[in-house]
This record gives sequence, C-alpha cells and structure tokens, in this order.
Amino acid sequence: MLDATYRELSEDDLRFLTAMLEDEGASRVSDIAHRLGVSSGYAAQYKRRLLEQGVIGERGRGIVDFDIPFFREYLEGMEKSD
Repeated sequence: MLDATYRELSEDDLRFLTAMLEDEGASRVSDIAHRLGVSSGYAAQYKRRLLEQGVIGERGRGIVDFDIPFFREYLEGMEKSD
C-alpha cells in the first residue's frame, strides 16, 4: 500500500511531504511553505490535495501530520536511499 501511494503522488506532493519530515511530529503549513520557498497559498493547494487523498490530516488550524500509518518512516527510508 505504501508503494502504491508513493507512486500516485506528484513531484510537488512529495516535496511538500519531504518538507514535513524536518518536524518530529505535526507540521505548520507556514513552516512547510518557508522550507519550500513558496507562498502560503501555494502550499495550501498541496495541503488540500494531500488531505483529499488521505495522506495527511489536520491537527489544528494550519497544522498537519501524516495520516497513513508508517508513511513518514517510509518516506524517510526513501530519502536515505537517494
């Protein structure tokens, strides 16, 4: 399931998720936007896409975290293998 989810994500989806890896837990969308060097509005588009896909979930206003069990660890492993 994790491989299939990974393959369905766009390059920008993956950039957003990779930026989330810098946080121990939940991430602020404003921090993600800053890390990516994009506007908050641009980051919000990808937040919405990933919410709709069920990859991430909201944990408060402007705060998101991974919703798919072990997907954070999966992405961390993919980052190390590159």
